[in-house]
Amino acid sequence: MREKFPLRHFDFFANKNTFLGSYEHLRFQIKPAGEVFEVTVWHEDVCLEQAVTTETTTFPFSPEGLDLIPDYLAQQYLRPVNE
Repeated sequence: MREKFPLRHFDFFANKNTFLGSYEHLRFQIKPAGEVFEVTVWHEDVCLEQAVTTETTTFPFSPEGLDLIPDYLAQQYLRPVNE
């Protein structure tokens, strides 16, 4: 399932870039925030600014932390939307 969430290389984020993506009903944003990646997910078919319910979590800002994010996104994708 994690292959459904291909991400940019660490250098992309090291240059302070934000990544937005989606897979079917899941929308997500990944952005560097100091020492962490902030990962925000939502299940609405709208942009982040219009989403009513979002969830944000953090991962260490490192190549290893970035490698954890696709598994997290896969879990969020499989989670029931009304949970």
